[in-house]
Amino acid sequence: MFHWIPEHGQKNVQYYSAILQHENSITIKPIRDKTNGEKIIYHSVFLNHIISEEKWGLNPTTTTRTLPNFSIPYSYHDYITVWFRFMLHQNETMSHSWFVNFHKDFDSVFPLWFIRWWTQFGSAVEIFPAPLKDCFLNFSIRLKTDTHGAKFTPLLHFIKKYKIPWILKWQYAKEDDVLARCWYVKWWDRFSHIDSIINNVERDFLASNVSLLRITTPVQKAVTDTPDAPASSSTKNVAPSVKSKKKSSPLDAIRNDPEALFALLSKMIKEDEAANSDDEKSSQVSVSKDPYCQTYPYPQDWFGHDEENADDLARD
Repeated sequence: MFHWIPEHGQKNVQYYSAILQHENSITIKPIRDKTNGEKIIYHSVFLNHIISEEKWGLNPTTTTRTLPNFSIPYSYHDYITVWFRFMLHQNETMSHSWFVNFHKDFDSVFPLWFIRWWTQFGSAVEIFPAPLKDCFLNFSIRLKTDTHGAKFTPLLHFIKKYKIPWILKWQYAKEDDVLARCWYVKWWDRFSHIDSIINNVERDFLASNVSLLRITTPVQKAVTDTPDAPASSSTKNVAPSVKSKKKSSPLDAIRNDPEALFALLSKMIKEDEAANSDDEKSSQVSVSKDPYCQTYPYPQDWFGHDEENADDLARD
């Protein structure tokens, strides 16, 4: 069954999924119903890497590749289309959902077309538990990236770096004579690595703050300049250099004590997170990514995945 207007009868969901798996861009695992092995209730998918236009070939439009068990070659344009269609899989009851995450070894540079993919299929800050939401706000304030990376939302950088999963599903919604496809995201209730992620974020920013402090902290000048002797004087009785007595300050004590420095920076970050937490409202369990869908709140049994465990992909 097609959930789009097909350009070719053989270019179905299976065809598109096969392309991404053949290119090792994703790893998909089907999860079947315990009482009906023929029914796939959801999939888990890990994003392994994304092929850029430069790495595809000399001409992305005409340079094609072949796929085992399919007679139709595919171009880079097909490869891009795959990313927007492989998640259109559905089961008979329209209850299918996706468990999505980046692979722990993902290191691809995002192509610009991935901005549109993330807008449609990516996660949302609103579903984060309060501690993780505060952590992300801290991350987004301190995030520094190059010109290309700045084109992508801080949330995408955050999810990719710390491997935070999300659950995605879609449904049809009809309003008047318009049939729309609505996308929803939900937090995975069994995710048990929030504290680890918060510690990793704190560690990363502590390291950068220490480096910055070492570069920008001025050193107090210890020797005063000696006044010049009068020009008319023939004597050489020049006053000796006078060393000023350096006064001790709390900053000196902290600078000379790495443990105290780390403790201070840690306290500053935690205070920022607490302040942001006071300004933020509690997050909803799940949100719609489509402003035209008015079906929220919706039944929570739309989503699966809460019975499955996950590896700690944020761990170094």
